Amino acid sequence: MLAQVGDAVFQVHRAQQVRGGQYYFTSITPQPFFEFPYPIALYLAAMPFWRFFTTDFGHVLLLRIVTLVAHALVGIGLYSAVRRQWNDGRAALVCATLWMFARAPLEGLDPPAYKIASFELNDLALVDAVARRGRTVVMSTGMATIGDIDDAVRTA
Repeated sequence: MLAQVGDAVFQVHRAQQVRGGQYYFTSITPQPFFEFPYPIALYLAAMPFWRFFTTDFGHVLLLRIVTLVAHALVGIGLYSAVRRQWNDGRAALVCATLWMFARAPLEGLDPPAYKIASFELNDLALVDAVARRGRTVVMSTGMATIGDIDDAVRTA
């Protein structure tokens, strides 16, 4: 629990830096793509509501609310994609409801690559499981340490 609170406060402090114009993100990706990092996007989505939450823990609550909304939108998008792909509303509902807990139904969509977020790079079991799929693995590095990156690359 303490680690979750520490990480949440870290995210609040990072969001405060973005809000204050002290933290920027740049992405070097081949044209015509532009990668926008998930945490920064959440920070920016939270900014219009920032002033209504006055404490660090209030900002934690705000970031969690924005995260839940983002996850709900992903579920809605997944529902639409699975329903279109499999033409089965019940399977789409199951995938959309459980997408954060069971990624196996996504394999049916045959993704060409997997992306691992920078905050997940220290989860070497996840990196290993993704690498065993035999597809391209894209690793974000924005929030990772050099050690995390080195370990993840060696594991993959």
